[in-house]
Amino acid sequence: MKLQKSIVSIVVATALIGGCSDSTTTTENNSMNFEPCETSPVLDCGMFEVPLIHGTTDSRRISIDVARLPGTGDGPHEPLLLNLGGPGSGTEALRDVMDNGLLDRLREHYDIIGFDQRGVGNPLQVNCDHLGDTESSRYPRNQTDIQELVDDATLLADACSAEFSDQLQWVGSNSVVQDMDVMRTMLNAPKLNIIGSSFGTRITALYLQRYPDTSGRIILDAPLRPNGRIDSLLMGSAVAQQGSFEQMVSACGTTLPDCDRSMAEAAFVARVNSLLDDADRDTFGAFNNLLEIATQHAESGEFLAPLLIDYALNGEPTEMFTLIQELGLDDDEDAGDSITLERAVLCADDNARPTVESLLSILNHLNGTSDLFAEALLPRAANCVGWPEALDPVADIQTPDAPTSLIIGGSGDVLTPLDWAVEMAEAVGGVFLSSDHQGHTTLFANENECVDSIAVDFLLEGTLPPAGAICE
Repeated sequence: MKLQKSIVSIVVATALIGGCSDSTTTTENNSMNFEPCETSPVLDCGMFEVPLIHGTTDSRRISIDVARLPGTGDGPHEPLLLNLGGPGSGTEALRDVMDNGLLDRLREHYDIIGFDQRGVGNPLQVNCDHLGDTESSRYPRNQTDIQELVDDATLLADACSAEFSDQLQWVGSNSVVQDMDVMRTMLNAPKLNIIGSSFGTRITALYLQRYPDTSGRIILDAPLRPNGRIDSLLMGSAVAQQGSFEQMVSACGTTLPDCDRSMAEAAFVARVNSLLDDADRDTFGAFNNLLEIATQHAESGEFLAPLLIDYALNGEPTEMFTLIQELGLDDDEDAGDSITLERAVLCADDNARPTVESLLSILNHLNGTSDLFAEALLPRAANCVGWPEALDPVADIQTPDAPTSLIIGGSGDVLTPLDWAVEMAEAVGGVFLSSDHQGHTTLFANENECVDSIAVDFLLEGTLPPAGAICE
């Protein structure tokens, strides 16, 4: 059970690990050949090859699967690439949204494209989940817990490195961005138009920065911050989740008149510590599962607040377990995802390799922001312990040369807070649009027609909203 999935793995939720291996053909003469996908005939499947290490004499090559939802209007059609979440399978992400009405409005002008990032398919399919402890539900409270976390992370990193060698160092975002430009040439496209959401905004913004002349119309929905280091993401997440939690427990003294607001947060922290001291993992999991949902979605928080606050104060878990079962939340929702591909990408992007001492320091900083969520977030800071050196890490994103893009942030987004969208818009010179909605990402959610209309107008006509526009 996870109190806080990684920024990447939640933000990653739309792109499950998988492939587009049915009926693909290789590239010839710098163009990509497509054939109907066997499992989804409405889609076309293709493939292209790239060097494992761009710009070197290393002869190793890997293949990248591509899926295309053909345009419906009179051609020719420009490519519109979807980078929805990740790191993972963009071909599966395209299958997930291909019936979305937003795409129907865009297909008259565009072919919709999804591609599998390196590390998803053969011959470089990074999955070391079976080689060590990938458990993300730890709640390290002291140096002994952190030492155990470091030891387990090191064992996994060593085992994964033994299996994949230096290939782990070439699955990072900078390499993926170069793959994207190779794909552009294979599609015979002068420019690449892109919708990036969640973690997919990293490779999209990096493309915008590295290839401004071949960047077309670019949308970043729920972006990561331009400073994408892991510790920076965790601190931003702690601030956002703590704020959401405080909003949830504001029910004390209002809709829950018998509850003392000043005692609520301390009761939650004490309850978590009590469950850990008693090694009651089942109740710990149920409590934190519902707490995660409540803090990520304001409407869920309003619904769950009475139950969670009552349990924190009184310790009777029956109603929690009943609700968990009714909602089907006891299923393993992440079965099939490669946790270690996610780590490999993060650790290829970020050269920080924390120690027990630095993790203790990070925990102290996180506790200064949120006494409740700090310990749940800390294991993510340890993801790269023991991992091989990052040979091509991602620098802070900053470009004065990129064409003007559309940057969308959600006022109720806890996973990628609104401030991150503001920072990204400033970093790439984009126009910031605030969406007044709950939850993570806006496009393809069918919840905000205002945002959808602005996105369609931008992609079809090139028109942008005034700076600082708000979609209620």
